[in-house]
Amino acid sequence: MRELEALLREYDRARAYTDELWKDLTPDEVTWRPHENSSAIGWHLGHQAHVASSARPRSRSTVRGRAAVGSPPRPAR
Repeated sequence: MRELEALLREYDRARAYTDELWKDLTPDEVTWRPHENSSAIGWHLGHQAHVASSARPRSRSTVRGRAAVGSPPRPAR
């Protein structure tokens, strides 16, 4: 349980740091890319939000890596 608590503390710290970084950015700065092969910070912000929203206990939705009965199908990779 200590590992989970430490992980959650680190996640909260990283999220607070990210909030400090983007709040003063203009929309142009959020979408700016330093190079054509680089991602904009907006992509990373969206990724972090996606990870946060999908970070939920998996024990009820999966069994040994397979979708539980009644779960929507997973998209093909």
